Amino acid sequence: MPSEPLSLQQFSTLTRIIYQAAVDQSKWQEFVSTLALISKTPQSQMFGFDHNSHQSIGILHHNMDPEYLRLYGEYYTNQNFWAKGLLNLDENTVWHSDQIASREFIEQSEFYNDWLRPQEDILRAAAAIVYKGPTRSLMIGCNIRRHDQEDLEEDWMRIVAILLPHIRQAYAMSTIVGQSKLRELANLKADTGEQLSALIIVSASGNLIYANKMAQEILGKDRIIATGLGGAVRFVDVNCALQFRTALEGLKENAPNVSRICLDVDVALGPYEVRMAKLDPFDPPIPFSISIGEPALLVTIGRQLPNDNALANLQSKFSLTFAEAAVIDGFSAGKSLRAISEEKQVSIHTVRNQMKAAMAKLGVRSQIELMAFLQRL
Repeated sequence: MPSEPLSLQQFSTLTRIIYQAAVDQSKWQEFVSTLALISKTPQSQMFGFDHNSHQSIGILHHNMDPEYLRLYGEYYTNQNFWAKGLLNLDENTVWHSDQIASREFIEQSEFYNDWLRPQEDILRAAAAIVYKGPTRSLMIGCNIRRHDQEDLEEDWMRIVAILLPHIRQAYAMSTIVGQSKLRELANLKADTGEQLSALIIVSASGNLIYANKMAQEILGKDRIIATGLGGAVRFVDVNCALQFRTALEGLKENAPNVSRICLDVDVALGPYEVRMAKLDPFDPPIPFSISIGEPALLVTIGRQLPNDNALANLQSKFSLTFAEAAVIDGFSAGKSLRAISEEKQVSIHTVRNQMKAAMAKLGVRSQIELMAFLQRL
């Protein structure tokens, strides 16, 4: 049985930096470098990728030679078959280079012979998609030398598979907080659209420490969140309230990670998502004129934008709840119910019930009928 790729301390260190990056853009560079050092890979990078021009856009990297980086930007970026091929693969998987392009193809390519091989014979790579928009994507990857492939490739892939949900969570939070280094890096603003930007910071005891202007407006209307006696924060939605309490309990117990996601619909605001993550006071990334003396909880609230018009129309026409539509959306993308439950951080029982309810409203009796129904849209 293979050993765990990360110790608890290493996991705690990496997730701490990841969630700091949600509000401090400089932390993404620290994360890329720390990931490279822990995984012992010679080169790690995070970069935006344009689907149409096949150009890499702004690279955060560790240990890449400046001259080769310049050559990559001027010429070889358009020959990066690994990045191109990754766009055609499942977004929820970490892939190694042989699954993207054959060894024979790689060794015959100009990209390998003129750019990869001179760099200590880099032959392998592994990568995953952090965010995939209509025209731009954000990717994380590593380059591995031929003689290191057996020792390093599998461990890097296992580490990133563990971290990928947290990286995505931090990226989504960064677009709401406004410290959007990743969005700026990949020039993703046009893809993500405008979002509601409500942000609060809550103490481990559940009391409000900070609320930005949008959050104050929501608090004043007692719709999504409200405050009680002593400034205690509460969520109106039952599921969000449960996730909030779970996150606070993890905060009190000094758990390595307390991140949570919940989804709901507000009459005035429409579908929205709530994201929660830990803030560490000892290395504070908070870009506000406040200070905290103990770990606190960062909570962001953003509009959940429809993934496509067909799904939005389906939700409206058949009176699906937002949660039911989200399950159908995940199913239509080829995800299992287990994967959907893990992604949304709810029980598999809840997802099954939402799927059954949605199927009843759509008038289908099996998942095969559901697939045929969705293909006709």
